Amino acid sequence: MENEKEMEIDLITLWSIFLKNIKPIIAITLFCTISAFIFSFFVVDKKYSASTKVLVQVSYDVENASQELNALSVAQKLVENCKIIFKSDKVITQIEQKLEGQYTRDELNNMISISSGDNTGFIYLTVQSASPEAAAQLANLATKIGTSESEAILKNAFINTIDEARVPENPSSPNVKLNTVIGFVLGLILSYLIFLIIDIIDNKVKGSDDLSSMYGIPLLADIPDLNAKTKGDYRYAKEG
Repeated sequence: MENEKEMEIDLITLWSIFLKNIKPIIAITLFCTISAFIFSFFVVDKKYSASTKVLVQVSYDVENASQELNALSVAQKLVENCKIIFKSDKVITQIEQKLEGQYTRDELNNMISISSGDNTGFIYLTVQSASPEAAAQLANLATKIGTSESEAILKNAFINTIDEARVPENPSSPNVKLNTVIGFVLGLILSYLIFLIIDIIDNKVKGSDDLSSMYGIPLLADIPDLNAKTKGDYRYAKEG
């Protein structure tokens, strides 16, 4: 019962600190929110993503069910090999040559990413660039060259392009909405923590309730401070 009472008092205290400083807390929170929005929308460079999807398959006799299952299993294993080939130095070098040195090999490696679906035989190639047109162009080119090299190296595999890359209309990063929400949350938490710490380190007696809690005895009487400028001020001790 006593623990519940202490918890209740603590929650009331925390809430009172929030209400007492609500104006500066709101101001700081709005500042952080607006700053996060401006930084994300105007300062951070926008990136656009374009993706292609290809399917890795192995030829088999359609009338033979066991061959079909075996072909699917082999295709799933070939996916990992294809992912390595798609980002191999040989493929990246060909892309660099096709683009006539627009990007270095390191830049191409950073721009191109490869992923695959779980046990599906699909490969997803994604390119991220500051230009939406360049992202789509590079994704389609990398897929074409990667497919050609994979089929040349893996004799029993053939790869079909399911989806070609389209020019993206909206940037993939930064996520302005998410960053703005993060700015709001951080601003609210940090501003409250600042005033909470200030209240904790402030050991001044602010009222009769503070005296009662400090000494654990009820206060019998208050002596008003006749020289107080604001109503409700009290003088708890006077020297001399």
